[in-house]
Amino acid sequence: MSGRGVGLTTRGLAFLCVGLAVAVGGVAVGHRDVVWAGAFLVAVPLLGLALVSLGRRVRPSVRTLSPVELPAGEVLTGRLRVRPTPWGATTTLTEALPWGMSPTFRLVQRPGPAPLVLAYSARPTRRGVFVVGPAVWRFEDPFGFAQAQHLEPDTAEVVVTPTVHALNAAGPGMGTLQSGEADRHHSSKAGPDDMLVREYRPGDDLRRIHWGSTARTGEVMVRREERAAEPNALIVVDNRSSAHAGTDDLSTLEWGVSLVASLAVTFIHDGYSIAVADNTGALLVPSGPGPQRVRGVLRHLAELRTVPLTSLASAAKASETDRVGSILIAVTGRLRPEDARYLATAGRGRSTRWAFVQEVTGDASTDARQILVADGWRVTPVPPGTTVSQAWAEHRLGALR
Repeated sequence: MSGRGVGLTTRGLAFLCVGLAVAVGGVAVGHRDVVWAGAFLVAVPLLGLALVSLGRRVRPSVRTLSPVELPAGEVLTGRLRVRPTPWGATTTLTEALPWGMSPTFRLVQRPGPAPLVLAYSARPTRRGVFVVGPAVWRFEDPFGFAQAQHLEPDTAEVVVTPTVHALNAAGPGMGTLQSGEADRHHSSKAGPDDMLVREYRPGDDLRRIHWGSTARTGEVMVRREERAAEPNALIVVDNRSSAHAGTDDLSTLEWGVSLVASLAVTFIHDGYSIAVADNTGALLVPSGPGPQRVRGVLRHLAELRTVPLTSLASAAKASETDRVGSILIAVTGRLRPEDARYLATAGRGRSTRWAFVQEVTGDASTDARQILVADGWRVTPVPPGTTVSQAWAEHRLGALR
């Protein structure tokens, strides 16, 4: 531990100065009693200084946080296990928190070796990786003549992940609902190649003719084999500072991150592999079992920050991988026509393309949305004040129109 700020208070300095003046005056006039009175006034604040200096010799506190990873808006519980100073100084302990008021405890002396357990709670509303601590000890003598402070170097990390909203299942039925096609992914993800048939086209290999289907339909049918694959979805999150408005948890960026988190968790629970791209050019592809992938995505989104870039080129380029048969979802802020063209290029070859475009102050996204619609995207405009659940419901409703 390290200490700092050991010294006399204003009251202590005043007593010390008065005592010195009285003592010097007593010496000058030759009155021993006055000298003793001055010495007493000098000794009292010095005694207080010695008391708080001894009080600084406390054992380090032991911090316990639960949980150390939690969604925004949930309750964090903290506990400090401490042993106050036995020297009689008045002791307070403050735990430094990055959210709102830091809890302060006035510690009461009590006999015995048993430590005190100090509990507090906090409700982080902003996603991110935060540092809790350090704990700050403050000591004061009973008369307020001297004070001292200890700053404990130990801190703890807390990860606050985006809020995840419950959405309707992303899997069986959704592909049919959104794209008008049968959900081939889910019918095939468990095993070998799926055999499908289609009408014969000039140039097809005659060895691929499926005679059973030909006899049944009366038309020449050929086999079409498609490699089974785990269904996959790639989500693009627009983290350009110029595309968003608002501050802290009320910003359009935070709304978009919450939707991305909700979509990712829903798709993972439904058996999809997930990738997340942003405008840093990074592409996150979490691996492992479902819970591990959920944790990886949420941790990644907790640390997502804005970038000063003005176009979506980097995010679109990062998303141009494994496009065949997959789902591409873009969650954007203010969108310009050139950004829409980047997304349209990235979406070529994908079976399903969705865009959630927030209407930001000073928005001029109408032309951009029309470019995406013309390219086959299902675009859901998101007016200010729309909740994540409402935007998803509007998206699902649009699929039925």
